[in-house]
Amino acid sequence: MKATVSSKDLARLLATAKGLVERKAEQPALRNVLLQAEGTEVRLRATDLETTYIGACAAMVDEAGELCLPAHKLAEAAKALPAENAHLTAEGPDLVIEAAKLRYLLRGLDPVDFPAALEDDTRAVPLEAQALAGALNRVIFAAAKEDTRYNLAGVRLEVREDNADLLLRMVATNGHVLCLCDLDLDPADNAMALLEEFKAGALLPNRAAKAMLGMLPKEGEVTLGLGRDWTTLRVNGDLLRVRNPECDFPDYDKVIPSRPPLQAIVPRQKLVQVAKRVALIEGGRERRLTLKFSEGLLELSAANPDLGEAREHLEIEWPRGEMTLGLNARYLLDVCGALSSEEISLGIKDEHSQVTIAADSEGDSRFLGIIMPMRL
Repeated sequence: MKATVSSKDLARLLATAKGLVERKAEQPALRNVLLQAEGTEVRLRATDLETTYIGACAAMVDEAGELCLPAHKLAEAAKALPAENAHLTAEGPDLVIEAAKLRYLLRGLDPVDFPAALEDDTRAVPLEAQALAGALNRVIFAAAKEDTRYNLAGVRLEVREDNADLLLRMVATNGHVLCLCDLDLDPADNAMALLEEFKAGALLPNRAAKAMLGMLPKEGEVTLGLGRDWTTLRVNGDLLRVRNPECDFPDYDKVIPSRPPLQAIVPRQKLVQVAKRVALIEGGRERRLTLKFSEGLLELSAANPDLGEAREHLEIEWPRGEMTLGLNARYLLDVCGALSSEEISLGIKDEHSQVTIAADSEGDSRFLGIIMPMRL
């Protein structure tokens, strides 16, 4: 291998790739990336066997070849390169990187040990990159961590029919908070076939969802592929391929009320500011907030037996008398942070039922957050 590539492009590819590579993976090859030079480009492949990233950038290739190299150390080296271009040269299984007066030599493995690429079975639909990134960011924080509940450790993708419209729904929950966001699909773009083939949906694991967010550009169109076994994302010449895990996602429709009988209209930014100030005093792991609704007012309070207590109120629209319930402060702030509208609607059935959080403004209207109450 002998090639010249933009240092910035190489660093970009490796920034995404290293997120999929475990430093202590049992198979030594899985701690590495496969670097290939051929034709007019340099390609890079990283995988944990469940998720694979394939990226490419333009290069001047004098001699084709491939190397299997340590992902994280190569990413660090690429990020540190002092010159605009990097010269890559193979020395047996090792790689020499030269830029300006800097020279790295990284030890590699036999490329034969790196897992072979697999084919996917997905149907592709075009989406605006900004819309896809916005939907993912609105829900991903609600996903469970990998070490708690595996079937909740990611973002569920579904294709749904809503009257005459087709929707791509993204849902995430850890059992205490749930967020969902819908994106419109064009029926002409494979979406009708997807409705039949993708009824079961798929879970996009946390690591894959974060890699997807890292790939998405600020503007332009990307291609999302959905299938029985795989989910893919194509951005220009880059590909993310995710194996759909076999797991049962809970029937979340059961916790979504058709329309809560009581609606409180609350200024979002004001609620966030008050919640942050009051929650400071609680300081515990649960960060319990008490919300007391009364005519025209919402009082937030928190107490800690060792530190003291705090309370503050704000003006709201509320249709009835007093009601008091408890919510986790972090979940309340996270859901409010997923919205951008000036006012939000808190849907409440009673003190012991889940609270829905939504907004009517364009851009937020396809989002719904649900928080389970805490015992006071």
